[in-house]
Amino acid sequence: MASLPAYQLENLEGDKVSSPDAERALVCFIKEDCPTCKEVMPVLTAFFRQYASNMPVHIIGQTQAGNKALAEQFNPAFSILDDSALQVSFAADIETVPTLLMVDAEGTETARLVGFVKDEWQTLATELNAEEGLGDLVLDWAILPDWRPGCGSKHLDPDIHDRLQAAAADSPIRARKIEIASADDVAEFMNENFINIKVDKVELADLDQYFHLAWQVMNGRGGWPLNVFLTPEFKPYFIGTY
Repeated sequence: MASLPAYQLENLEGDKVSSPDAERALVCFIKEDCPTCKEVMPVLTAFFRQYASNMPVHIIGQTQAGNKALAEQFNPAFSILDDSALQVSFAADIETVPTLLMVDAEGTETARLVGFVKDEWQTLATELNAEEGLGDLVLDWAILPDWRPGCGSKHLDPDIHDRLQAAAADSPIRARKIEIASADDVAEFMNENFINIKVDKVELADLDQYFHLAWQVMNGRGGWPLNVFLTPEFKPYFIGTY
């Protein structure tokens, strides 16, 4: 099982908060421009109010400006921790936000919930309530969607990921520039070999939901931007983000 990396991050008040030490904890990664992250903000507030007196509950955001915007919009009970350097997101191997981690006293993951699947979050809450001897979570689960795909973690941007990977490997390389000949041009290759269609996920929400469901089945995750490769029969054979 994966382990939560050690960290010390500042919250919105400028206080430094360290990673959980010798105690189990809940840690959730979010970013402001992800609709599903906004969807779960009330859930995270309910989790914080329910469990923060029994264990650390850390909500980690991926941009300073985004963290402030989320705080202004939702006025949560917690102060979002700043991972704008994205080193913690990278080290924790967060591919999709929101991702909610449950870790034990040794820092080992015991649960990883990717995106928002209501049954999974509700089951985790029920189990925690039983283990901690707490009453039901103060949250109206009925108003929440059954499922929402997450979004790609900000650190997966190729330029950012390369820098983080180089730093993690203690490499002197911090950035790289690759010259691409016209014959190797990605757009040229795509236009010659595929019919490329850009879909608005709001205007064609049913199509977006269909392909996200396909990605869930194929890879167990979801997120935007979503890139889908189809056979001539319109069957997806490869789906990914970024």
